[in-house]
Amino acid sequence: MRLLVCQIIVACFAVDTVTPGPPRPVRYDFRDQMSPVYEYIVRTELPDAVDIQTGHLFYAIKSVDPANGQITFGFSREFHTDRQRKLANGEVDPSGVSHFPSRGGALPDPNTSPEMVIDPTGKPLRSVLGEANQNLPDLMGLAWQLPFQPLPPDGQTTWKTERDVTLYERVARPGQPGPFFRPQPDDFIARPSHEVVTYNVDKTNDDTETVKRHVEMATDEKSGDVPVETVNGDGRYVFDRHAGLMQSLEFKQTVEANQNNITVRVPCTISMRLLSVDEVAKLRADQAAAEAEAKTRLEKLRSQFAQQHANDASEIPEGSIKTEMVGGHGGGPYIKLNKDKQNVIGFTIRIGSWAGHPVLGRVDPLYEAPADMNPDGATVCLARPGYVVGGIIVGDQDGAAGMSVLFMRRTTNGLNTSDSYASPWYGYDEGTKHTLAGHGERVIGTFGRQGMNMDAIGLVVEPAVAAPKDPAVHL
Repeated sequence: MRLLVCQIIVACFAVDTVTPGPPRPVRYDFRDQMSPVYEYIVRTELPDAVDIQTGHLFYAIKSVDPANGQITFGFSREFHTDRQRKLANGEVDPSGVSHFPSRGGALPDPNTSPEMVIDPTGKPLRSVLGEANQNLPDLMGLAWQLPFQPLPPDGQTTWKTERDVTLYERVARPGQPGPFFRPQPDDFIARPSHEVVTYNVDKTNDDTETVKRHVEMATDEKSGDVPVETVNGDGRYVFDRHAGLMQSLEFKQTVEANQNNITVRVPCTISMRLLSVDEVAKLRADQAAAEAEAKTRLEKLRSQFAQQHANDASEIPEGSIKTEMVGGHGGGPYIKLNKDKQNVIGFTIRIGSWAGHPVLGRVDPLYEAPADMNPDGATVCLARPGYVVGGIIVGDQDGAAGMSVLFMRRTTNGLNTSDSYASPWYGYDEGTKHTLAGHGERVIGTFGRQGMNMDAIGLVVEPAVAAPKDPAVHL
């Protein structure tokens, strides 16, 4: 059984006077804050998980009509949702958190959104309702309306609003996917419903007005003697009379679904508060820092990509040969060579994971010392001065699982195999070990198969020359 998605189709407001009181001018006018920002949190207790949506609502007040008090503004929103699984005993699993971000990059600018208009009591006069992401979870209403709760009619302390709404239940289509293997669009079941909200002024003073709110909603369609879906909830909100805007609110409600002799109750709460000037400044500063960090990461990724593919080749040069290739047959083929056929002097090695153990994630040959000797998530294995790569030892366990690099001194006549050393082992130190080259061949590149990890690796070499006898030539 899925939670229903609410969209208002027809709204008919009626104001019923219940208890008269002294007139108090409580109206939206945004006297001091033309760019208010609100923080909100929605917590939903699902049968098998807890969803927590945290976000911010941004407003840009563009005008307040002095004649009729109508307010024109722009709106934007950013949010993310965390889901925590429930254990069999009903407690939340602290390790089972899934994060669903809504957006990245800069904070959304409300000045670029379509304009919306409300009257001084918070009643919508013009709004944009077409975007699905404007709905709050669990039939809490539209996000942009959250800080615009109805204010008391002049001289009234209790009033109510009624409206007809249509609830849509999303039903996934079974069967084959649509064109280009895309999922088929969901079907919806429309259920006409009626909502009644009662308001009562709880506290009032020169600074604030606190209003209690009680909501009841039920579908016309019934399952037996009860509506297919009901919503019942209570809460309160605090209006700042001096600033002419909402200060905070907190609502609690329960969504109840009744179908096929099964009843599911989903408690949910929502809280919202106006951020101070300092909090907004910190929010924007934190976002600016996050943007700068994201830009730095992107630049590193671009640099890393450029380095990884700088020596891509389609074939080996004349006079060179391939060694044995160690590993599996997954991924796609690759060849990496320097265009000037320089000696390989080391590797940038990234470790991946497969079948529960480490494997070689990626191995890129180096022809000069890199500017960054500590790249994120990688190890630079570089030859000592005067040495170059003379071979590698590869461990074969579910593919190319690990390796060590053999370095040999370079001379004018080739490599001195008697003056060599081995690097530490990288990756999984199990499986069959294979030595590639290592007999004086000049290593000029690599080849193999690359997928999510490095599935196989071999060396591109030029055959060894006669054993050197003259003095070594240092790089």
